[in-house]
Amino acid sequence: MSPGAFASDTRETRITFFGRYQAVTRAELRWLQGLPPKLRETYREWLLPPANRALHEHWLDSQAIVQARQQRRKEDTDALMQAYPDLRSEAHLRWNWFNRFRLAYLDALHRIEQQAIPTVIGDLKVV
Repeated sequence: MSPGAFASDTRETRITFFGRYQAVTRAELRWLQGLPPKLRETYREWLLPPANRALHEHWLDSQAIVQARQQRRKEDTDALMQAYPDLRSEAHLRWNWFNRFRLAYLDALHRIEQQAIPTVIGDLKVV
């Protein structure tokens, strides 16, 4: 692979990859420790090499990433807050309509059960 193969990746993508890579290497080491000593030497050569964080410190500034995420969420939330009262009232109207519909359906089922009215569902007759 060429050195610039991942130049288009964002800093956030790189930090996520680095964290997952480190997690995998730690899991591999724990797995290796659970093997008998004879097998450890056999499988050790197949493990991923651990990454040296000191070599990647210049782009692993996760605090800046966290702050950028928080700022994006705040901006997204601020944009929604203007429409929040309208969204909430629409949601309440829909929920109330659906709840009334559900109660009417349950009431109809209850009446059918009390009166033992035969009903037809497709080709199936239910009594």
